[in-house]
Amino acid sequence: MADQSNEIPATQRLIARAPILPGQRVSLDAMHTQHQTVAQILFDKGADYLLPIKGNQDTRLQTAPQLLPESFPPSGGQSGGQPQPAGTARTGDPGH
Repeated sequence: MADQSNEIPATQRLIARAPILPGQRVSLDAMHTQHQTVAQILFDKGADYLLPIKGNQDTRLQTAPQLLPESFPPSGGQSGGQPQPAGTARTGDPGH
């Protein structure tokens, strides 16, 4: 895309049309760590998501550890997913 400002809504339209099934995982770039995008993946599609939080997203980086419980099973937990051990959630990659 010529303009990154168009990439977020274009991705949201793509998610709406994509055949994403409940329990599947969707992985996107940090640019797409947006409330509307997450809501589409979780609530409209019933899927899980993997969205990185970069160091230049200070508010999100500081808030994420408070939002993640010690043990948080993925939505696919109904099909055999297991909660993660306490303290294993990663909120950023210092190398990026």
